[in-house]
Amino acid sequence: MIHSADSTSQTGWSGQAPQQVLFAANPVASPDAEADAVDGVVKRRTDSLKPHPSLARRNFLPRIERLREIERLPDATFIEPLLITSEGLIIDGHARWLSAQHLRVTELPCIVIELTVQEALQRILQTHHRTQWLNAFCRIQLALDLEPWFREQARANQSFGGQRKASSKLTEDGRLDCRRRIAAVAGVSTGNVTKVKQLLSPACATQLMQALACGEVSIHAAWKLRNLSISDQKYALRNGLSKKRRQRRLRQLAARLPSRTDADSSKVRDFIACLRGLRTISGMDSVWTQIDDLISALEEKFPSAGTA
Repeated sequence: MIHSADSTSQTGWSGQAPQQVLFAANPVASPDAEADAVDGVVKRRTDSLKPHPSLARRNFLPRIERLREIERLPDATFIEPLLITSEGLIIDGHARWLSAQHLRVTELPCIVIELTVQEALQRILQTHHRTQWLNAFCRIQLALDLEPWFREQARANQSFGGQRKASSKLTEDGRLDCRRRIAAVAGVSTGNVTKVKQLLSPACATQLMQALACGEVSIHAAWKLRNLSISDQKYALRNGLSKKRRQRRLRQLAARLPSRTDADSSKVRDFIACLRGLRTISGMDSVWTQIDDLISALEEKFPSAGTA
C-alpha cells in the first residue's frame, strides 16, 4: 500500500511526550457510500469533504510547499484513501484533499469511521503529532478546544465517585487531570500547555503568535518574552530571528569551504570563527547589519555547488 503523503517527521525544540491510544474506532459504512465499495473504501465527492472546524478556524492546513510536493507525485497518490468521519471531516489526508481540489479531482477514495467531533479532533492530533504542519504550539491550541469536554468528563467522574460538592467546580485533582489529558493528546509536556495558555492573550504580539505557529521560535523562548511590551516583543523577535538566520547562513557558508585550501578560504574560516565568538556581545545591532552585508558578499564569492 502507498504510504500517506501527509505524514512526515518533524523535529522541534520542545520535548514530545509519548502518545497514548485514546480510543479505537471501527470503519463504518457511510449512508451515501457507493454500493461497490471494496474493503471498506468508498468514493466521496471532493467538495463534500472538509477539515475539522478547529483546523479551519485557525487555518491550520498544510502549506503550499507541501501541496507542490504532492502534485509532483504520480497519479497513484490519489489511490491512497483518506480517513474521514461519517460527517465528512478529514482525519488524515488534508494535503491530498487540497491538492485534489487544485487539480480538479472530483472524487477521492475514503475510509469512513464513526467519531464525534471531539473524538475526531483527538484522532487528528494522534495521527499528526509529528507532521510538519502541526507543531507543538499548534497542537496545544487544538487540544485546548477539548478542555470543556475533558472538564465535563472530570465532573461526571467526581459525581460518580461520590464527591458531590458543588458539581460546577472541579477539584484540584480534576483540573490537573484535564491538563494532563490535554498534554497527552497534544504530545507535549504539561509545562508547555501552561505556557501556551499564558501566551494566548492579547498581551502577546500577533507577530510572536505567527512565529510560534510557523516554528520559527520555541514555546519557551516566546514565553520568556510575554511580559514585555508589544513593541519590545516585536523588537526581541526580530533580533532573535535575525540571529537565527545569520547562524544558519554562517553554517552553510562554512560547509562550502572544507575542500578549499586557498588563502581566501582560510581567512573566511577565521572570520566565521570570530563571529561565533561575538554572538554574546550586546549593543552591536548596527554592526551586525554591516556584518550581514559582508556575509552576503562572501556567499556570492563562495557559491554552493548547486549555484556555482
